[in-house]
Amino acid sequence: MKLAEYLVEKGISQAEASRQLDVTQVAIHQYIYRKSLPSGQMMINIYKWSNGRVNLIDWVREFDNAKSQ
Repeated sequence: MKLAEYLVEKGISQAEASRQLDVTQVAIHQYIYRKSLPSGQMMINIYKWSNGRVNLIDWVREFDNAKSQ
């Protein structure tokens, strides 16, 4: 599941996600809009925070989609 989909499903704003994950709201925005990928550690943090709903394969798909555009 994409991070954006997870936030919508749970009704969590980017600002709230950034507080819970201890990153800036700008970082969350950049992850969602493929301006940058989270670090490996942040991917793990997001995986744990989302109870496994946003996982590594989702980031790989995002990266592949961004490369092909």
